[in-house]
Amino acid sequence: MDMVSEKTKVTNPAFISYPLSHGILADMKSDVFPTSLSAWSYDSLNLPGGATHLGYVYKGHPTLQTGPYRFPLAPGTYFSVPGAAVVPWSRARNRCFT
Repeated sequence: MDMVSEKTKVTNPAFISYPLSHGILADMKSDVFPTSLSAWSYDSLNLPGGATHLGYVYKGHPTLQTGPYRFPLAPGTYFSVPGAAVVPWSRARNRCFT
């Protein structure tokens, strides 16, 4: 007997795996809670204004720039920035997700 009723079945998985490629991986901007998922690799990542950006550094040592400020980041760290920012590309800096 199936212990899960039709009402409790999950139609959207809680975890989705994405490839490590540069740019927008998922665009859910028209959702109830507007969200997008991007990855950064071998190019600058421009984070637009009008949003709060949360990120995770997977590999490398990128720098987060917002206005006149620069923040060095390290693998395994998270960051949050309200508004526009950029993670400039550098050969020594590799991947992060926002």
